[in-house]
Amino acid sequence: MKDHETILIDLITHINIESTILFLGSRSPINGMEKLFSQRWSCVYTTSRNPELIESFQHNAKRRVADIVSTEDAKFIDNNSRELSIVRIFGLEDDSRDELEQEEILQTFLEKMPVLLETYGRIIFDGLDLEIDGPVIQQIYRQLAKIKRKKFAFFFGVSDQVENPYIRRLAQNEVATLLTETIFNLFQRIENNENYIDILQLDDVRNDNSFFYSRGKPVHMDSELDKQLLLNVESFAQLLNYNTVEHSDLFPAELTGQYFQSFLQHSTIGMPKWYGYREQNDFHIKRYFEDELYEQTIIALRSAGDKERREKPIMLCGQACSGKTNALGALAYRIFHEKQYPVIYIADSDVQFAEESENTGEGTVKKRSEYFKQLDELLKQIDTKSAIPNPTLIIWDTACRVRSDLNKARDLLNLLRSRGRRVQIICTAYQRTTADDERKQYNCIDVEIDLRGEEEQLVRDLLVEKAGFRPKDADNMIRHYSAASMNFIGSLYLFQDLHRNLRARLRRENDGHVEDMSQQFSKVSKEVAEDALNTVMREKIAAIMGKLEKSLTLTISDTAEIVTEEIKKIDNNLKKLVCCIAVCTVYKEHMPLPLAMRLLGAYSLDTSKILKLILGNALIREIETVEGSVLLIRSQLEANLLLKEYEWDTFELIVAMLHHVSSGSLREQRLIQGIIRTIGPNNKESNQSLWKQDSSFPKFMLLVEELRRYREQSENRNSDLILTEIMLAREISKDLRWNRTEDERISFLSEMYEIAEREIKRRQGEKMNRFLSNLYVEWANLSIRLYDFDDTLVKSELYANVKERMDLVIQHYPEDNYAYTAYLWAGLQYAESLDDIKDKLCLLEVLDHYKAMMAAEDNRDGNIFGRLDALVDGLYFNEDRFQKSIEEENSYGIHYRARKLIGVGDNALRFNELLTDANKIENCKQIIDLMEDLRHCQIVLESASCLYILINAMWLWNNRTPVIPVDEETRTSMKPSEWERMYDLCSRYLELSKVRPPRMVYLLALCCAQLENRRGHECDQLFEELRKGTSYEKRRLHILCDSEGEPLSFTGSIDGRYNRIQHRGYVNLRNAGFQEAIYFRAELIGRTEDSLKEREKLSNLNLATSFSGLQACLVKGGA
Repeated sequence: MKDHETILIDLITHINIESTILFLGSRSPINGMEKLFSQRWSCVYTTSRNPELIESFQHNAKRRVADIVSTEDAKFIDNNSRELSIVRIFGLEDDSRDELEQEEILQTFLEKMPVLLETYGRIIFDGLDLEIDGPVIQQIYRQLAKIKRKKFAFFFGVSDQVENPYIRRLAQNEVATLLTETIFNLFQRIENNENYIDILQLDDVRNDNSFFYSRGKPVHMDSELDKQLLLNVESFAQLLNYNTVEHSDLFPAELTGQYFQSFLQHSTIGMPKWYGYREQNDFHIKRYFEDELYEQTIIALRSAGDKERREKPIMLCGQACSGKTNALGALAYRIFHEKQYPVIYIADSDVQFAEESENTGEGTVKKRSEYFKQLDELLKQIDTKSAIPNPTLIIWDTACRVRSDLNKARDLLNLLRSRGRRVQIICTAYQRTTADDERKQYNCIDVEIDLRGEEEQLVRDLLVEKAGFRPKDADNMIRHYSAASMNFIGSLYLFQDLHRNLRARLRRENDGHVEDMSQQFSKVSKEVAEDALNTVMREKIAAIMGKLEKSLTLTISDTAEIVTEEIKKIDNNLKKLVCCIAVCTVYKEHMPLPLAMRLLGAYSLDTSKILKLILGNALIREIETVEGSVLLIRSQLEANLLLKEYEWDTFELIVAMLHHVSSGSLREQRLIQGIIRTIGPNNKESNQSLWKQDSSFPKFMLLVEELRRYREQSENRNSDLILTEIMLAREISKDLRWNRTEDERISFLSEMYEIAEREIKRRQGEKMNRFLSNLYVEWANLSIRLYDFDDTLVKSELYANVKERMDLVIQHYPEDNYAYTAYLWAGLQYAESLDDIKDKLCLLEVLDHYKAMMAAEDNRDGNIFGRLDALVDGLYFNEDRFQKSIEEENSYGIHYRARKLIGVGDNALRFNELLTDANKIENCKQIIDLMEDLRHCQIVLESASCLYILINAMWLWNNRTPVIPVDEETRTSMKPSEWERMYDLCSRYLELSKVRPPRMVYLLALCCAQLENRRGHECDQLFEELRKGTSYEKRRLHILCDSEGEPLSFTGSIDGRYNRIQHRGYVNLRNAGFQEAIYFRAELIGRTEDSLKEREKLSNLNLATSFSGLQACLVKGGA
């Protein structure tokens, strides 16, 4: 660990880039701390009531300081180093507060802490008196515990052996760092140390860093003329200076992810974001061509200082978004950082420097633009700064789109050289499309959009190291966004809708391709088309059409020219097809090639020729899947921008695709289903959902009508789209925006209900699968909606029917929250219709159990939980009713008494959270005592709902962590008798329950693994059930431990050879009771793969458990 002096210096150093709160306790001195108090604190908390404290913070002339003493002032508590708040927890000396008022103020002030420190920032505590400040420390702990970060709190003057439980817990959780010495003592030693003079100086002086480099030396631009010349070019150019390049946009480490995203969003807009190129940040991906660009640039700069000046300007040529602009930023930063040449960066591609013509009375007069004059004057001034003028590098992101733009950079270079300026220019343009496009006036470097070599790994590393993704999530994201190919934009721009100007660039690129296609279509002759049919493309198309049982025919016009109207029609349909593919890409779907062909329609040209030209569009990618070829736009970003630019209605494009979906293609049906699911009512919280937009609502009804038409016309009745039709009809029926009477809504729902019933009856012979389970759930939700509207229907029938089918779904998919929610809604309607209190309580006990079994409370339909709680709370459940339930041996009395102990709201005892609160610990114990009572235990053993509560409460009481812990490799400390009891309870629960919740199966498997006499066949079967289940938890959840919480030690021999391809091996632990060999990885047992030998004996192993089974490993502090 760093010494205390170093830590303090680090903290003070980072104050300039990371907001830091200072907390002064009762023992903090005021005198002699001027340099500390002068630092750029973002906020100050103190228990001191001394009014002189504020004066100590006023030595810094750059800020205003104010005391915060009342709850009304709390709104001014903020991270603001220039408007510094001194938060007086106990007020000032002349303040008088009663105990209740003081407690209210304390809580209000301290509740601001997690707000200020939620995402980044640090807090430093000094001078705390563990006795006097004890109540405050307890409140501080509660607030800091809300912050899900580590190592942001520093307690000076506190021993690492501190007895205060709150500070100790913060240290154990790696939230706080404890330092024995006080800040005052540390300052006594370091304030006169010459190494720290600059760091500890008052924060009211700022050095002028407005200089550039030339020939390795700084050159200052600080005269009035310098400043005026820089101001003249500010609107279109930037002379790189130290302050801008190295000191702008400083940020703390915690904000790396946010600044990385900002860099991606804005790095190609305006001037480069220099912070992204700095070595400590390194957001830029160095592409394969950048070394060549740098080398040619150095050669060109050296030539610019010669008399001959033979080297041409350099042009980067590549598709939009291939990384040209970012490469220019990196080049500018690198040249500046090497300190040899001045660098001017011009981001505006449209600025005009070339000579202009002006008609006057005396004739035509040529003149240079004002922009040129301003740039020339700045270059002239740069030359005067050195005895020997040095070449200046001009980087101009020209982004030339048409041939007439290509001369802009060359013309500027010639104009400047004619004025005697020593300069060289780097510029950009779109890719060269033909071999004849040589661009001889430049040294061209062609840039490919596809990533090469290790660039894919560089993208992945950036996402992990800078954006904070887990490695597997980064891999998944790259695969998803770049499914067609590892193109640069598809890999780098993984964040939503980044730049508006990119839309125009992409439209120009796509329109260029479409215009070329249309022109080629108009010139196609019969002979050319016949030649095209002899290619591999013809064979591919023929195979596809053969599958569709259609023939490939030629319908070539005998006319040499196609009329303009025909060309416009082709142009429009091609753009529409591109937009349909874009819709698929935006909503994370791929368009099957046969569907794209059907969307093209019939032209007077061969289909294969059209398809060949479409695949020549650089924006479209074709990839092969196991189900055949699919099309997509290069990246999701480009697809989104194309749709916004062309302004085609999304619903119109969806309907166009639906009209061409094959009734025999499940893949095409799921494409439509996936898009509607994303934009529809069940995706309300997503920014891609269109359901809440009033202008879009009528279009959803249009989709229902189109889906019905498709179903009625479909040759194949096994269509997944019936689920989408039912779902939309159900949601529309309850929406107030649908202007229909209640009778019309009931009629509409009844019709859909009959359609769903017929489909279920038709599939009665099928085994349960995902489609059938979804159909059951959709039918259930439709039934609930219908019964909710129609009071004449019997609620008991609704519950019985829904219960029967939802139990089937939950048995196969125990974590399908939609099935649970449907079950609860049907049960709620039935419960509300019951008059008998006892019947109602019995039913609500069952519903409460199903609610508890849900993987998590589904916020998408949170109303059900509030309705259930309100119904229970409205019942008069007194002691007499409880005793009567016990006499009748009914479990609802015990269940609801336990439920009351569990509580509701923020103070509720939650079985999926840590147990730390004293009141909750006591409630947990009371639940166990209630259910283990000799008068109640037999009733509990006959009730799945009561057992569920008892098992979770008992586990939480013994271990203080939930069954599925937050942290990996969690230790337990239960005695064998307690494990046996837990085993009995879990076994009994699974006997009674119709559903086998994965967490209960896992807990029973853990019990078997802990108990040596139960490590046989049953243990293996339980872990196998978890492996085959629909919920899969790969983490190593628990370590097998003894009653003291120490990991158990195991010895066994390697079973066979270690598999170096799959990086796994198995160890035989039959001597410990395990029948099946147990999986392990070399690095997790502290070995290398090469060192492992067949049948080698391994000692001192620990065992971890997860949903994938047992795993051998070594844990810290274990054997």
